[in-house]
Amino acid sequence: MNNTTSSAARMLSTIYMLLKQRALAENRMISSTASTVAKCMFVFMIVMIMTYLVAIAIGMSLTANSMRTITAPEFLCAALPIILAVDFFFRFLMQQTPAQNVKPYVLLPLPRNRCIDTFIVSSALSPGNLVWHALIIPFCIMSVVFRYGVTAALIVVLYCHIMVLANSQWYLIVRTLTTRSLLWWVLPVVAYAALLSPLAACGISGDIEQGFDMLFDIWALPGGMMTTSNPLPLLVAIGLFATLVAVNRKVQTDAVLYELQRDSHNSNSKVTARHISFLDRFGEIGQYIQLEIKMLVRNRNPRKTIIGGLVYMAVMVAIISGTTIYDGDSMTSFWCIYIFGFFGATLLVNVMGYEGNHISFLMVHHENILTLLRAKYIFYSAVLTVPFILMLPAVVYGKWSLYMLVCFAVYTAGFQYFLIMQMAVFNKITIPLNQKITGKNNVKGNYIAAILVTAVFITPSIIVKLPMLFGMTTNQAYTMMLVIGAAFVAGNKIWLRNIYNRMMKRKYRNIEGFNATA
Repeated sequence: MNNTTSSAARMLSTIYMLLKQRALAENRMISSTASTVAKCMFVFMIVMIMTYLVAIAIGMSLTANSMRTITAPEFLCAALPIILAVDFFFRFLMQQTPAQNVKPYVLLPLPRNRCIDTFIVSSALSPGNLVWHALIIPFCIMSVVFRYGVTAALIVVLYCHIMVLANSQWYLIVRTLTTRSLLWWVLPVVAYAALLSPLAACGISGDIEQGFDMLFDIWALPGGMMTTSNPLPLLVAIGLFATLVAVNRKVQTDAVLYELQRDSHNSNSKVTARHISFLDRFGEIGQYIQLEIKMLVRNRNPRKTIIGGLVYMAVMVAIISGTTIYDGDSMTSFWCIYIFGFFGATLLVNVMGYEGNHISFLMVHHENILTLLRAKYIFYSAVLTVPFILMLPAVVYGKWSLYMLVCFAVYTAGFQYFLIMQMAVFNKITIPLNQKITGKNNVKGNYIAAILVTAVFITPSIIVKLPMLFGMTTNQAYTMMLVIGAAFVAGNKIWLRNIYNRMMKRKYRNIEGFNATA
């Protein structure tokens, strides 16, 4: 008994020590020294999101209070699958897998499983898991406390919180597996298809309303139990969370062992990029374009981003073309610019990050970096033809117009890329080309990139809507975007030179950051 207690005490002490060390390490990381203004804006965005959640909670509460056939806890539990699905996809923007920070501890005299346990605990204690309380707690105060009592309200809050924690473990499992193979994306697709199976089954038979009722009744069952302060749903949620933690622990451990034992040279030798003689006629810029192509094709991380992006674009275009879900004007503008800006927001926003692996060689010759920036701009502008072609079926089905695609493509190549390429000045974190699981670098402190990407996807909708307030037609608004984009495309040499000059002023600071995180 004493040995068991002593072992548990040592385990908890080790986990506490590692958590404390990780907190200190993150505070000292180069990425944590990002602009104070950018951090404040990021905090402001989080506050705005929580404000919206409170507003949604008020609307949900008013709806639940007016219903006579369903209780408030049942209403919240029925909405929980939608909340968890949104939470799952938003975690891709914010949350890393626990094993991504294991490498610094591999050689220490610590059990490897203890490191994995530490990061799983860290992910469960993340403040991001509390964001949904901005919706859950106000709803419970307005609709549960006064009707069913404080005990029932506490059980509902704990149940929802544990389900969010379980969802975080589910996310970590999926995210880790998809770094091994993109085929693992079938797992969340099958899971969410299973959750919506009553809706799909009734949809085939033509009774969609019955499908929604059946789906609602299934997910509302735990809420019905909690109205009488029954702790059974809470116990089931705890069991689900514990099961997912155990599975996640196994997946993370296997992923770390795989990464440590994998021969990166052998894994990359299967994919080669041939010399493109056509680009030789463009001199040094052509050589840098070839270098960019080879980097994307031969290296594991950017290659997976490209393949995943193409699949994602094709799926979105199929949904837009074959359904009426995104037929509204605002959604039309958003999804069109989102698809055009996908590669810019996932690859180009990390400009110079991959080059951090060999930054010293790029600094040898005069204005090498300026030529590289021009090559990147030309290449990613040419890549816009890929989403343009993928979106043509939406034009054929009458969802979008060809003129709209042209305007959005030019706008993306001009103003959007102008915004995104500003990150060349601020990026100073080396991004690994192949290592994924045990990489020691952490980019979650890059608030400037988060703000820029948000601006990239929000500004087009604003530009389209504002002219309409003054009586302009939709095509006139698109023409305005075309003019703005064309102006920035025509002046690309001017603003690329400006980016280069600002980079040179921060040259030694950025090189120090790239070398420290290589």
